[in-house]
Amino acid sequence: MLNFRTTKAGVDFDYQPELGNQHQWVWEEMKSGKSTEVSRVFSFRKADLKNPPTNKTDFDEYVYTFRFGTFEDEYLRIPGRVLSIERDVLVSRELRLKRSVFVAERNVSIMKRLSDLLDNDEPIVIGGGRAGNIPLPVYQELLRRFPTTYELNRYAAARVHTILSQYVDGLKDARGFYESYLDNGQR
Repeated sequence: MLNFRTTKAGVDFDYQPELGNQHQWVWEEMKSGKSTEVSRVFSFRKADLKNPPTNKTDFDEYVYTFRFGTFEDEYLRIPGRVLSIERDVLVSRELRLKRSVFVAERNVSIMKRLSDLLDNDEPIVIGGGRAGNIPLPVYQELLRRFPTTYELNRYAAARVHTILSQYVDGLKDARGFYESYLDNGQR
């Protein structure tokens, strides 16, 4: 379970490992001084933990609460290190935070992809009135159109087909299937 919870100062990230998993691993990693990756994309340090456990903590019931970001004018500023990138992220307060705002299928970090494409060290700005922002509707469209597992599998099959079709007979037309998929509104 994870939850983004708004406070007066910013947003906290509540995390409780799924049932059946050992819950203490997060704390053990933090005690050793390491950053801990939660939900495959978010990275927290011990200093980010707002409610450190005690010796009497029942980890089966315990919910970790991390400082995720702080409010700055019309934005939530998320330190880049929380998203394992070099630059901070400014997100309009209008955007409803959930995991899918940051993580695509196959646990792909959307902010990492954006950060890798930028040729500067400025913050990534989503929505709001700041110059150079990615407008909120454009970002929401990006989230809707981010490649799915289905699309990635089709693409991989088309690439294999293109390479092998001149050598192997009897291949399904994977390239045709992929192009048809793209032509049916996915472009």
